[in-house]
Amino acid sequence: HLLGPPGLVLRVLAGHPEPYEATLRALTADLGLGERVIFADWVSEADLEGLWSLADVAAFPTLAEGFGLPVVDAIARGVRIAASDLPVLREIAADWPRYFDPHDPESVAQAVGQALAAPLDPARGRAFASPFRGANAENRTWAVYARAADG
Repeated sequence: HLLGPPGLVLRVLAGHPEPYEATLRALTADLGLGERVIFADWVSEADLEGLWSLADVAAFPTLAEGFGLPVVDAIARGVRIAASDLPVLREIAADWPRYFDPHDPESVAQAVGQALAAPLDPARGRAFASPFRGANAENRTWAVYARAADG
């Protein structure tokens, strides 16, 4: 089954409604997956941290990505990841995720299964993600702006 074991719950989180959300909701209903797919919409920071702590795997089936901050967020929390095989995600996340073709449901299911079986290493995740987060990232970003303004 493409959605994994019967107890698996998929959470779809969005900071704002996406143009395709109605299509996803209709597809979820048509497939009888209402008990397994939760559309949480916008959640508070505290609730988001709670969801991260409950996640067995974070799946990112994006077709386009500018940077991949949600993937970095998952890595920083030591969450297993399955992600679209995009150059930007490979550049940012290296070997952390199990990659898949976002146009191939079997590929997605296989990568999620591989991610679920991968060992957890939260300390490695925090170390890996630290250059992209918090004061470290802010200081580096300001340094780039300062160099651009001077040049």
